Amino acid sequence: MNKKTAVRQISFALLLLTLCVVIPGNAGAQSDAVTVSLNPSNPGATIPSDFSGLSFEEQDLVPVSGKYYFVKTNQPLITLFNTLGVKSLRIGGNTADSGTLPANADIDAFFGFAEAANVKVLYTLRLKTFDAAAANTTATYIMDHYSADLTCFEIGNEPDVYLSSYSTYQSEAQTYIDTISASNPTAKFCGPGGTGGSGTWAASFAQYFASTGKIALVTHHNYFGGAGGSTTGAAARNLLLSATMDSNYATNANIYVPTVLSEGLSYRISETNSFYNGGSSGCSNTFAEALWDLDYMYWWAGEKAEGLNFHTGDTVSGGTAYYSFFITTTGGYNVHPGAYGPLAFKLGGHGRIVPVTLSNPSGMDLTAYGVLASDNSLWVTIINKTHETGSITADLTINLGGNYSNGDMWLMQAPNNDDSQTKGITLGGGEVGVNGIWSGTSEPVSVSGGTATLNLSPASAAVIQFVPGSGSCSAAPSAPTNLAATAQSSSAIGLTWTAVTPPANCSISGYNVYRSTTSGFTPGSGNLIASGVTSTSYTNSGLAASTTYYYKVEALDSYGSSPASAQAQATTQSGGSGGDFIAINCEGPVVNNLGGGDASFAADEDFTGGGKATPTTHSISTTAAGANAAPMAVYQTQRDGTFTYTIPGMVANSQHTILLHFAEIYFTAAGKREFNVAINGTNVLTNFDVFAAAGGEYIAVVKSFTANANSSGQIVVAFTSGAVNQSSVAGLEIR
Repeated sequence: MNKKTAVRQISFALLLLTLCVVIPGNAGAQSDAVTVSLNPSNPGATIPSDFSGLSFEEQDLVPVSGKYYFVKTNQPLITLFNTLGVKSLRIGGNTADSGTLPANADIDAFFGFAEAANVKVLYTLRLKTFDAAAANTTATYIMDHYSADLTCFEIGNEPDVYLSSYSTYQSEAQTYIDTISASNPTAKFCGPGGTGGSGTWAASFAQYFASTGKIALVTHHNYFGGAGGSTTGAAARNLLLSATMDSNYATNANIYVPTVLSEGLSYRISETNSFYNGGSSGCSNTFAEALWDLDYMYWWAGEKAEGLNFHTGDTVSGGTAYYSFFITTTGGYNVHPGAYGPLAFKLGGHGRIVPVTLSNPSGMDLTAYGVLASDNSLWVTIINKTHETGSITADLTINLGGNYSNGDMWLMQAPNNDDSQTKGITLGGGEVGVNGIWSGTSEPVSVSGGTATLNLSPASAAVIQFVPGSGSCSAAPSAPTNLAATAQSSSAIGLTWTAVTPPANCSISGYNVYRSTTSGFTPGSGNLIASGVTSTSYTNSGLAASTTYYYKVEALDSYGSSPASAQAQATTQSGGSGGDFIAINCEGPVVNNLGGGDASFAADEDFTGGGKATPTTHSISTTAAGANAAPMAVYQTQRDGTFTYTIPGMVANSQHTILLHFAEIYFTAAGKREFNVAINGTNVLTNFDVFAAAGGEYIAVVKSFTANANSSGQIVVAFTSGAVNQSSVAGLEIR
């Protein structure tokens, strides 16, 4: 990363009447053109105000040599929290399930700090040693004294490590919730807080507990770099800044996020960082961590996460704290590179997410994000993750998608464009001091015709605020009226409303639709089910039978969102009692004329994730599949990848037979495709090899299972990659 220099204007660019802000790069570095286009007239979900969070070990509540880490008199730490924009503080880690429990005095000191720093707390209750009475004692003390400062009680820390199955966790969590709620009716809970590989636990937790009204958040933990000691130095930096990390996030999110959101719940990654076991030497303690943090936060904000809590502290239970954002020193805290990611996010990450498209012909490793703030200013964050031997300067054209005047820019950079630097990191030319105060300032950026151009050096990031020009939309629309809800089936409700007349100089860009099972609910990111709807009607499908749902709608223009409409409600029609027949042709059209009086296979529906496998016209042998075989056409189209089918409309806890139809239509030998299948959170197939099970290619095989619908009247079938290649399924039946 280059040393901080003033932004310069290039003389030849002025001759071309194009303003070009140049951020100096490595001499001789390759330069590629990228166009960033924003659409502020169609903003999406609002980033939660408490998105940015930290996670500490429970051991940090206990005084060391008579001195507390968290105490209301620790002004440098309070200042640092405010500087970084930290609004959520999670207490947990491995020491939450071991060691000495904090005493009431320790809890008092901690919550005194939380109040002074204006943060809300996720407090982990010990579960590894099962003791609901002891957990209730702790919870009751906190609820009696500090309920206003509490987001939720997280039940256990990574219980998938020490419990044999999700069903065991569910039973124990239910006991904790029941015991604590009996003494504290308003207490809220979160969980399961499992490791990165336990996404199915998070999905099952949402499905089972959503209807209780006791869950504040579904929580998950993740360290996408893996074990800190397994990859270090340049190799770890290459991994952390690689474009493949985004696809890893998506694969993980697809396992549980759609289910959580469909249940009307919010989710939070309550413990995370680059690598586990304290991080990776030569990576987690370098500027590469800051670039990754900033990109990581925006990626999950785009997936409607409630927020992230980065694990940190002077020490952590897993090893040396390379990834810590700051370490105690005389007079305050030495701030490490990673902290500059949340600091940059604090600048540009408050408002509604703006759609961004990239024209990136060379495919350089660069990401861009847009946020429309409440004052209608447009914030653009661009991260050039190319580095070291792969360094590329980005020649950026930014199409702002509206009338914006000159803006301000803050550059996040390390000395000499070097992502391996551990010191000298700046944002806006300034560092964060040991007292927690940041000294950075912005530099001007000009706009011509709604376009800005600049060069962004390798291993750097730019945060830019563009201010609306004259004649821009300057008022939010009025609330939509005449919202009506009508049940269309046992799993769908149709909504209609009257179009909103926009204010002067504005146009309605769309509508946000919110849903809850609680009357009088407050619209928020956790219950947003559709954003940017361009018509005045919407069909909400995938619902539970015989269930009342409540809806509100907001209108959007480029200035902001309207007040919510009046509430509308409808109750879905009654579903089956276990005898209804459901059949889906995965990634295919309707297939008619089933034998035995059953209905046809419906065209593909009720899925999230995955994609279309290459279909075949080759004949499929169904003889070996017997009486349960589907028509041959069903096996000729398939969905593959990582995906989930969520089938609604059944009576809660009713028992059903689930038939899964497979045929290998691509690989010509066993051992080429192995994948996993779970039904309502329980694994039913592990490293399943279709070719091996069927005895060859183009041969149908049917697997039958018995399962009960969940508390929402759903059967959820999740397909995830196993040992080799992607999962694939041809058809699905529920009887």
